[in-house]
Amino acid sequence: MTRKEPTKDTCKKLFAFSGNQCAFEDCNNVIFDSKENYLAEICHIEAAEKGGQRYNELQDDEERRSYENLLILCRHHHAVTNDENEFTVKKMKEIKQNHEKQFLENQFQITDAQIEKAIAEFLQVQGNSQTGSGTQINTQTMSGVVNIQQGLSSEQTEHMITTIFEQNFPKLVQGAAEKAEENVKKFAKVFFEKASVKLTKEEQIKMSDPDIQKTLSNAINFNATHDDDDLREYLTNLMIQRIKKNEENLQKIVYNEAISTVEKITNSGLKIITLNFVLFAVRFHKVKDIKSFENFLNSLKPLMDFNNTESEFKLIQYSGCGTIQSLMEFKIFDVWRDNYSIIFHHPFTEKEVAELQLSKELTNKIIEESNGQYRIKIQSWNLLEDLLKKEAISKEIIDNVVQQYKNHLMSDKEVEDIVRAIPIGNEVLNILENSDLKLMDRTSVGTALALNYATQIMKSDLDVNNWIF
Repeated sequence: MTRKEPTKDTCKKLFAFSGNQCAFEDCNNVIFDSKENYLAEICHIEAAEKGGQRYNELQDDEERRSYENLLILCRHHHAVTNDENEFTVKKMKEIKQNHEKQFLENQFQITDAQIEKAIAEFLQVQGNSQTGSGTQINTQTMSGVVNIQQGLSSEQTEHMITTIFEQNFPKLVQGAAEKAEENVKKFAKVFFEKASVKLTKEEQIKMSDPDIQKTLSNAINFNATHDDDDLREYLTNLMIQRIKKNEENLQKIVYNEAISTVEKITNSGLKIITLNFVLFAVRFHKVKDIKSFENFLNSLKPLMDFNNTESEFKLIQYSGCGTIQSLMEFKIFDVWRDNYSIIFHHPFTEKEVAELQLSKELTNKIIEESNGQYRIKIQSWNLLEDLLKKEAISKEIIDNVVQQYKNHLMSDKEVEDIVRAIPIGNEVLNILENSDLKLMDRTSVGTALALNYATQIMKSDLDVNNWIF
């Protein structure tokens, strides 16, 4: 059976009452972004084809593609609503009605081009799929490779991952085999939930790449022997980054190696390389004052209970994640002064501000006054330099302003006194004093592992584009 696409008139009405937002309650994901990218899916309340969610055999094809049987959801919530036990026909109709009634008087103005784009994607999603109301993948064994033709659905993601698992994992006795299969299915569920949101359709199709599936096999096999929710999430995040970097040869190689390295490093070792990465290699843009600096340090607490032993650091070196440079020490006070100059600098006098020779407008842009004291309000001296280069001023003035900012930075002792006055700051400095953390030089593989673990633990997206040299 081939499903029929909705008519243009039906689509126009659907989009008009959508408000350009996903219909799922409290979801603010847009349907079309400012660049006209289509980020949603037209979804059936009762499935278009037998075997799909909430399929009603009493409907005809015209009823299935009617306005009353359709709503627009973001890709994530389209996947979420595949759970028929929770999202019954009644529930889906309530979601549609409650959302659309908000926009009866404030309709979204959609163009013919946007309608055509939505219908074209609907037809592309249909493709070669034979069942279900959502995005499909066609899994066929082709020389050991699972072929992905369309995108991800929950059931077929599980089928893809279990197929790769069965093809590549050693045979176990029955009890162990059942437990391994259960772990793999848990991994498949987590992988689908994240990949269906974070990967575009084009990126999902790239999962047919044999190199990606080889790396996915490593992640699956490790998950098979470890029933750990955090590990499942971590390996999923690594795999998603690997898929996104498929066209970038260096980062692709690093992520392949990182995923195969996970089994060689302990959780404590992972905390060590992540703490080293976050302290010495990352600037957090939200740090603007002592309170936000304290919040940043408190976010490191989950990483601070590592096993501080010589053998742990040796294992990190063995795994290829980092080396200990006994003749080189990373200076944390230098890092903090450079990254958070806004906190660790002495105020300027009114005379010193005048000597910077900046216009009144530019002075107000970069300097704030409080109780007769003048402080630069740009987070770091290098960010100040970048900002000034965009202004119509001479190189001499730029160099002078940046140098004066540097001249006003505090000494090591002054920075230490401020940090030790914060309880968590005192803890961090004690850890650095009593471990080899400050002597560690991470490899690219170690940085890839650390970056993704930091993102997971600290619930903060970090820049992933500039860390491989």
